[in-house]
Amino acid sequence: MSDGYSIPQPLTETEPPVLAARGTRLRPVTPADYDYLYGLATDDEVGFRWRHRGTTPSPEDFSRSLWEGVFSQFLVCDADTGRPFGLVVAYGAHPRDGYAYVAAVAESRAHSTGQMVVAFVLFVEYLFAVGNFRKLYMETNEFNLAQFGRHLDRYVDVEGRLSEHEWYRDRFWDVLILSIRRDSWDKRAGRIRDYVLRGLRSQP
Repeated sequence: MSDGYSIPQPLTETEPPVLAARGTRLRPVTPADYDYLYGLATDDEVGFRWRHRGTTPSPEDFSRSLWEGVFSQFLVCDADTGRPFGLVVAYGAHPRDGYAYVAAVAESRAHSTGQMVVAFVLFVEYLFAVGNFRKLYMETNEFNLAQFGRHLDRYVDVEGRLSEHEWYRDRFWDVLILSIRRDSWDKRAGRIRDYVLRGLRSQP
C-alpha cells in the first residue's frame, strides 16, 4: 500500500565536513584537554588577550565555563603529531535568526606558521555546513587586530564598534564587532579557501 510518496531516485550521498587539511586537524574537546586549555587561558602571552582577560579562574570554574553557551568547539592540533596548539569555538548561536559568534585562540608559537588560518577556514566551513547560519560574528579589541594580519578587511565586515570599551595598560581600547557572511564567504575568501581545501574534495 502506498501513501503517495516514493524514495527519490537516484539516491544522493553526501560527505562529512572537512576537519583536517594542510597539516592541521580539528578534533573535539574532551575532559582530558582541560588542563591544556587552562594552561593556554592563563599563559603569559595569551591569557590577557582571551576570554578571562588576565584573571585566573579556578580550574573547577574554568572547566564549567568552558561549555557555557557553546554550539561547537574543537582543539586545533598538528595533524602529524597530534600536539594541540589552539582552540576554535562557536557560541551564542541563534538558529532562528541565523547567526553565531566565533572565537579562536592559539599558542604564540602558532601565529607565524599559518596553521591557525587553516584551522579557522576549516571551522567556518564546518559551521556553514552543519548550521543554517547567515552570519558569524567575532568580537575583538583593537590590540588583538595585529594577530589577524593586515588583510583582515578582505574577509570580514566591521558591523559595530564599542568605543573605549576595555581597559588594558593605562588606556581604554575599542572593541570591534566583525562579521563573516555566508553569501559572500566563497567569493571573499576564495583564494585562501581554495588553498586550504584543494585536493580534499570537489567544491560545489
